[in-house]
Amino acid sequence: MKQGKVIHGLRVFGGNGLLAKIVTEQKIEQILISSPRISEDRINEILRICEARNIQLKRMTIRIENIAGDRLADVARYTSNGDL
Repeated sequence: MKQGKVIHGLRVFGGNGLLAKIVTEQKIEQILISSPRISEDRINEILRICEARNIQLKRMTIRIENIAGDRLADVARYTSNGDL
């Protein structure tokens, strides 16, 4: 389990069933979903919790693309724009 770890500078607080408690105790402003394995039903549950507390919800995705020539500069801009 990743609870308690820091991944890419972001602290992992907990897992299933703890979200409502954690967002209240930790005064969370934003939640980042990093797993592609979370069901749409669970995402909708998380979204309802976030909307009720005015918390921003984001989902991280990984994009794989071919890089050739000038495309390398485009990829560097994409990965450093702060949206990840």
